[in-house]
Amino acid sequence: MKTQLSLLICFLLGIFNSFSQNIPGKDIVQEFLSADELQKITESEKLLQKGDQVMSKVSEEDKKTSKIKRAKRMERKSAPAKLLRVEAFTEYEKSYQTVYDLYLEKLNTLTFDYQEDKTFVDQKRNEAAEANSKAKSMLKSYKGLDKSKMKKTEYSRLKSDFSTIKQKHELSLTLLANCFLVHNQAKVKKQKEIEDKKTFDAACATNTVASYDEYITKFPSGKYVAEATERKNKLTEEAAEAERKRLEAAAAAQNKQIDSSGVFYMVQILAVHTQKTLEQLAKVYPETDKIVEYQDVDGLYKYALGLYKTYQGVIEFRRNIAAIVGEENCFVIAFQGTNRIPVYQAQKQENK
Repeated sequence: MKTQLSLLICFLLGIFNSFSQNIPGKDIVQEFLSADELQKITESEKLLQKGDQVMSKVSEEDKKTSKIKRAKRMERKSAPAKLLRVEAFTEYEKSYQTVYDLYLEKLNTLTFDYQEDKTFVDQKRNEAAEANSKAKSMLKSYKGLDKSKMKKTEYSRLKSDFSTIKQKHELSLTLLANCFLVHNQAKVKKQKEIEDKKTFDAACATNTVASYDEYITKFPSGKYVAEATERKNKLTEEAAEAERKRLEAAAAAQNKQIDSSGVFYMVQILAVHTQKTLEQLAKVYPETDKIVEYQDVDGLYKYALGLYKTYQGVIEFRRNIAAIVGEENCFVIAFQGTNRIPVYQAQKQENK
């Protein structure tokens, strides 16, 4: 932020680096000013215009002496132009000082919530006071000079000093204006923090993985991202644990039913080395509450659907499941109690 403000200072000084005067920082500060205070700005602009009119006379005087070759004679003949410059810059100083006092008074009424902003504003306020004081001091040294003394004053040095005076005044106003810019940036920052907290609180109230994902997406650098991520991970772990227990309970219930059911048939839809989560199973078959998991003697985790006592019944069921998971991914398996047996053996016992 400080780098951006430094660039702005250079930009504003570049704009005002001519004798066609403007009020530095007016566009930034005017939203903070009352109608009466804006009127003071308008009056200050008139003083600048008055100074510009005097500077036009300076240009005319400079043309008269531009062809004089002897330096001492040129310095004597330039006395009227020198005095006119003092007159012009006296009007400029009145304008700048009025605006400086107005900016400073209004700035002192503002509050800054962030310590880094307070430090920055204090620094810029001090720098502005130093620049303002230096400009007034430099001009004061020329105000008391009469025409005779002006003849002895080096014109090039006077012009250089007056250029510095102008820059110091403009710098003082630009520095104060940037403090108002910091205030506006802080307001935006504060509003984002409020929205950040509001969105996080809403996510906590809902307390779902989706709500925390929504918060993290909206505020990727938000204050509560770490906490939201932690809460999200906890919910994910709890859901995985609940699913594991559900599958265990389903398997236990199925085993209990199997123990008392003799020979029966199921449709296997998946066999893997690593146990699947609920979300992963849902990609295979959406009604995950109907899926039964068991670990076969070969160590694979297998997932099956249905429980049919007749081969004809399971064949019809398989036809329906194949339309969902694919013909190549499902086939009939048979059990006797808790033991897996070949399908043909189950058919023989069914036909007894």
